Formats: sequence, structure tokens, C-alpha cells
Amino acid sequence: MRKFTIFASSLLFTLAAVSALCATLDVAVQIAPSKLLLGADQGGYVTVHAAIAYGLVDTDSLTLNGVPVDYTKSDSRGELVAKFPEVAVKDIVAPPCAELVLSGMTIDGESFSGADVVQVIDWPSLP
Repeated sequence: MRKFTIFASSLLFTLAAVSALCATLDVAVQIAPSKLLLGADQGGYVTVHAAIAYGLVDTDSLTLNGVPVDYTKSDSRGELVAKFPEVAVKDIVAPPCAELVLSGMTIDGESFSGADVVQVIDWPSLP
């Protein structure tokens, strides 16, 4: 019985460790602009502010719904700011709204993600 208890304890510890390795860290994000106007130039970038320390992030791993990051920096609190090409993001969304998911890895190899919903509006492009 003692061998079984030790084996069961080892198995539970292993499963807990594997679960922790496979888990994705959930990060709060805020996307700007909060309204994407299709057909209009809104500054060239869709910006994601994420509540994760910039120094912990493997910035080359960042994507927004599969769109690779174009530029990253740290905000005044030391948290991640990631900029994605506006045209590429607008190519993958449609009215009336879209959930945009930031995905990436930490420098320690832990995956993280966070989502925000933005409004998507058809906007007439100028001739």
C-alpha cells in the first residue's frame, strides 16, 4: 500500500508540473484604437497595451490574430506596448466587431495571451 501511495503522489506531482508547463498565462490587454474604421487611415498601427513586464517578453514571438508585431516598447510602468500594421489587422476583421488576441512567449518559454474586442466600422475610403 505504501508503494502505491508513493507512486500516486509522484504521478499527481508530475501531472501538476505538466499542466503548469502547458498552461497559458492570461494577460489583460487594451487595444487602440477601440474602433477600427475600414477604409480610413488611423495612424498606421494598431497598438496593444499589455499588463506584462516588457523585460519578460520575447518580443519576436508576438502576434495579433496571427499578424506579426512590427514594433515594441515599454510604457511608463515598464509594461509591454506592441504595435501591429494597421492594414494587416484591418484585413482580418469585419463589422460589427472583432476579438483581437495578443499571443506570445516569455523569455522563459511560457506562453501568454490576452484578448480585447474592438468595434469594426465600414468607412468610405477617399478617392
